[in-house]
Amino acid sequence: MVRLGAGFITLLLMLASLALYSSVTSRNAIAEGVGLASEAIADSLSESMDNMIYLKGHEVATMMSSFEVVEWVSESNAAFDAMEDPQGYIDQMDENWTLTPLDVVPEFMEAVLENDLSLLLRDRFLEHYVLKHGMEVFGEVIVTNKYGALVAATGRTTDFRQDDESWWHSAQEAELVIDDILYDESSATYGVCACTPVRDGAGETIGAAKAMINMLSVAKDIELTDLGYETSELKVVTSDGRMIFASRAYVILQNVSSSSFFQHAVGERGHFSDREGETDRLFSFATSTGYLEYEGHGWLVFLSHAEDEVLGPATELQTRILTVAALGLVLGAVIAAALSRSITGPISALEAATRGMARGELSQRITVTREDELGRLAKSFNDMASELELSYSGLEEKVKERTADLENVNKRLSVLSSITRHDALNQMTVQRGWLGMAMEVSKDPVVGDYLSKVEGTTDNLASFFQFTSQYEEVGINKPEWVEVREAFVSATAGLDLTGTELSSRLEGVEVFADPMFPKVLHNIVSNSLKHGQTVTAISLSYSEGPDGLTIVMVDNGVGVPTERKETIFQRSLVPGKHSHGLFLSAEILGITNISIRETGVVGEGARFEILVPEGKYRFVDGSPSET
Repeated sequence: MVRLGAGFITLLLMLASLALYSSVTSRNAIAEGVGLASEAIADSLSESMDNMIYLKGHEVATMMSSFEVVEWVSESNAAFDAMEDPQGYIDQMDENWTLTPLDVVPEFMEAVLENDLSLLLRDRFLEHYVLKHGMEVFGEVIVTNKYGALVAATGRTTDFRQDDESWWHSAQEAELVIDDILYDESSATYGVCACTPVRDGAGETIGAAKAMINMLSVAKDIELTDLGYETSELKVVTSDGRMIFASRAYVILQNVSSSSFFQHAVGERGHFSDREGETDRLFSFATSTGYLEYEGHGWLVFLSHAEDEVLGPATELQTRILTVAALGLVLGAVIAAALSRSITGPISALEAATRGMARGELSQRITVTREDELGRLAKSFNDMASELELSYSGLEEKVKERTADLENVNKRLSVLSSITRHDALNQMTVQRGWLGMAMEVSKDPVVGDYLSKVEGTTDNLASFFQFTSQYEEVGINKPEWVEVREAFVSATAGLDLTGTELSSRLEGVEVFADPMFPKVLHNIVSNSLKHGQTVTAISLSYSEGPDGLTIVMVDNGVGVPTERKETIFQRSLVPGKHSHGLFLSAEILGITNISIRETGVVGEGARFEILVPEGKYRFVDGSPSET
């Protein structure tokens, strides 16, 4: 009898062990499956990124072979060929160009920046993408003649002579050359430089052209891909470890080569588990290999998910198995003394069913024919098996159904809004054209004044529609902890800060806010630059008080009039009265109960205070009370 009881206990221990082994194996299998699937997604995103870069570069090369460009460059070459000293002329123009203040556009410069070819390039590569897609795909496009002199440009360049630039010589050697990511000072754009020669009908090189492809627009396109989980994060890093893009707050071109996730990336693609911050994550990566003639630069696309979310069902199942197994062992110890030879058969059946479950056969059940302890054990086993089977079969299907329903509704709403806004903006563009023609032919000053007001109203409507495209993004993503200093660096990266000194004391501060928090800082700084008139310095700092944390931005401009302090964060239907940017900022902050106010003194400068309540901020390097 003792041996029989010991055998029964051993059988229960085996049941628990097999169940635990099955759950651990399942957990590892899920992790491996997610890793392989994410590898495929990362590889697809990498290929899409290279494809988009190549297509944009090819679009530039195609444009440079058009009749308009070839004719314009040929005429420029002929004009320079007729000069006695073309190089001297270029040197003089380059000196005048570089010495001209940024806010001055003299006649010689206007002749280049406002000629027909410059207007064509600006319409084709800048305004077209902003109006149609709502983003700046190209930062700058310029064309030179065979002497390296500037023929046309979409905006003011740093200098007139271009044949002393490395891109100009690269354009002489191949049909299309795409450099690695860099910061272009002329267009204030982080992107890749696509350069190409300009050839005449005989195939002779008569000039060169370059275009800055905005990497932010490329990265935003691939970010729209469904990454699988709520905690999914996307990163794009150069081969030497500089950050190009991340779906969370980041600093562009920040060196992350010493980060653990980057050092784990060995080979062309793979997956691994690593700890990032305070979270265990599953990482997958793929290396870009280029597209057609574009060989790529070996950038790494990382896709990661929180293990708690990905492996949550397997972990829950493992906990349940351990709980049920522990209960079974206690029950077995109590009834072991009452076992007899007559129960050997049912025990064997129980063991066989357990082994079947370990193999994944969750439909296994034991027929209950008795009311004693063994019968109750069999019933407990069946209940456990039913619960496990129900958990396996129902959970994934429910998640898929609810996710599909939500995505379908959001997609319809987004498509409807995008189509409506796109069509409205197109009609406003047509309306502007007719208004412009009417203003040109009208001789009546009163009528001209009315037409000018209608044109202003049209511009305001276009601004409203652009505002709605930004407002749609507010609250879409879950709030998260945002490092304020990194958000400030990211927010000011694209602003023209010439003549303005920035200072910040924000180290170690994080706030719990909508992921669009960097947009708040961008809007506040942009507002100071636009309306401050005399702004030469902007500073950010913070202080902690009994009511929470206060983030303060101060400038030395003209300040905000007293009568507008309470209304600048409100949206008004009166054209031009209030700032959409400040209204949007207040909406973004309000998602996590953060407020904003203006407390500056008129004539001394603006002072914006962001009030973060308790529980919505933290210090990652200690708990200072004030800085």
